[in-house]
Amino acid sequence: MVQVLVTGAEGFVGGHLVPLLLACERRVSGTALDERDVERIERFDGARGVACDITEREGIAGLVERLLPREIYHLAAQSSSAFSFSDPYGTIADNVIGCLNVLDAARQAAQTARVLIVSTGEIYGVGSENPLTEEAPVGPMTPYAASKVSMELVARQYWKSLGLPVVIVRPFNHTGPGQSPRFALSSFAKQVAEAELGLSSPLIEVGNLDVRRDFLDVRDVVRGYLLALTEGAPGEIYNISSGIASSLRDVLDLLLESANVSIKVEIGNDRLRKVDIPVLCGDSSKFRARTGWSPRYELRQTLHDLLDYWRHELQDSGR
Repeated sequence: MVQVLVTGAEGFVGGHLVPLLLACERRVSGTALDERDVERIERFDGARGVACDITEREGIAGLVERLLPREIYHLAAQSSSAFSFSDPYGTIADNVIGCLNVLDAARQAAQTARVLIVSTGEIYGVGSENPLTEEAPVGPMTPYAASKVSMELVARQYWKSLGLPVVIVRPFNHTGPGQSPRFALSSFAKQVAEAELGLSSPLIEVGNLDVRRDFLDVRDVVRGYLLALTEGAPGEIYNISSGIASSLRDVLDLLLESANVSIKVEIGNDRLRKVDIPVLCGDSSKFRARTGWSPRYELRQTLHDLLDYWRHELQDSGR
């Protein structure tokens, strides 16, 4: 059975990747930033959780040395573009230093391990024609995106200079059950569920609804991560995207169609971002040709599942 390590396994994406890996007969160990979050990993039968701050070099190095994983899925990161403006230093430390520590731990203790580095489609910024291929120039517009560009450079250096088999993926926007309401679609879905349950007034506060994004289901994304690491070429970069750009306005309308109460929409100034890329859409032809991957979930189904998640979550919590 293949030993794998998933950093940041307690998070939204990890909550979908870990059970997929277990179903593929991997022996899964995952890191959580805090001891209290270890149980979020071990709720999956067969998974082992370990508290480990990847920005602390000795901790992650010791863990990799003990496990000697053959596959490392590096998910741990500060993943909010909006929050990165509030804490650019923390974003750089978590994302760049954390990535460096994971790569160096793999180099020293598990040199044959394949390492998946998760970047983002946000690194492209504006100025190129959509849908964007991997050859499009990068132009990060947030501290978060800048940190991801830096991660890519470090990872490719470890491949080119040291031979560490690294694969880099650039996923575009993804959502689904379990996502934090810090992100737009999950925030919309939570507000709809709160209105349905009478926990708030039937009003949704939103930011800029005119931006267009390439939305994927997280379950399609984690399937892409597995394929990228097992079938992707070391040193290569792959977009993971649908190739379809939808406006936030259209996505919100789909959610409102599923609501069982009438809900008004209002622009909230505190929800407007400092920087909003008008259109961000990826071309994943290279990845599809290499692995045969394609999305299985339609956006309407993803939104239905996300809204159901929040309905159950709020009912169970009583708030």
